[in-house]
Amino acid sequence: MQNQIESDRGNHRRFGNRPGVSRSWVAVGALAAALAGSTSVGRAALSVYEPFNYTVSGTVSGKSGSGSFGFSTAWSGGSATATISTGSLPGTSSIGNKATMAANSLTTPLSRTLTSSLGASSGTTYISFLLRPEATVGTSSAELRLFNGTSYAGFGLNSNSGAYLIDQNGTAQTASSSTATVNSPVLLVLKAVFVAGASADTFSLFYNPAASSTEGVASATRSFDIGTVTSLQIGGNLGFSIDEIKIGSAYADVVPEPSTYLAAGTVALMVGGQWFIRRRRNSAQK
Repeated sequence: MQNQIESDRGNHRRFGNRPGVSRSWVAVGALAAALAGSTSVGRAALSVYEPFNYTVSGTVSGKSGSGSFGFSTAWSGGSATATISTGSLPGTSSIGNKATMAANSLTTPLSRTLTSSLGASSGTTYISFLLRPEATVGTSSAELRLFNGTSYAGFGLNSNSGAYLIDQNGTAQTASSSTATVNSPVLLVLKAVFVAGASADTFSLFYNPAASSTEGVASATRSFDIGTVTSLQIGGNLGFSIDEIKIGSAYADVVPEPSTYLAAGTVALMVGGQWFIRRRRNSAQK
């Protein structure tokens, strides 16, 4: 009992006369909890997510799990030189590693079946992903595709003077004014407005959009009927890396809002500030 009293007195001497310190740490905890809640809500809003958080050097084909969700099968296709490489592409919320394709490594497109199909009913879907060309583009291609079993809507680079574009089954494209730079990763966001039946769907491509809760002006737009999308594909013959595939029902689901980063920065500053204050006070007491 006496030891407990002495311990309580010691704690009072260290913290009892410094209410600002304890209150600040309560604030840090509350803000950290709020940020964690915001992050979890953001993930929960995604219907499909692929961070490529797999073992390095393994082939992409056969991979599943490891934080990915929204798929009913593992990746299939590609070749032994379509692999998982170290580190994620720099982006808004990248984790894990990335998928890297050597030139001509996609002898067949990499493909992964979705748990829930897209476009069977009318509605809007947003898709985002990071893409980095790693060789001169020329007439080569590198894209993420929405595949319906026979044809696809592709988004990325597809032999059009190195421009980022919307690709209609490899036969027709709508290019943006944004061109690729070797080894420069970009964030591409697709807005797909599906119309049930044989009516044309509308696809809009956003190039490196600013973090925001609302979309800006699209870099390219094209309308055609894609039907019911049952799987995602990664296709092309260019050397490139792809990462952080996200699908959600709102723009803010796939492009985090600025408030997320503000909160994260605030937490970091408060934690760093409190650490510095405590270190100074501990040094002064010695």
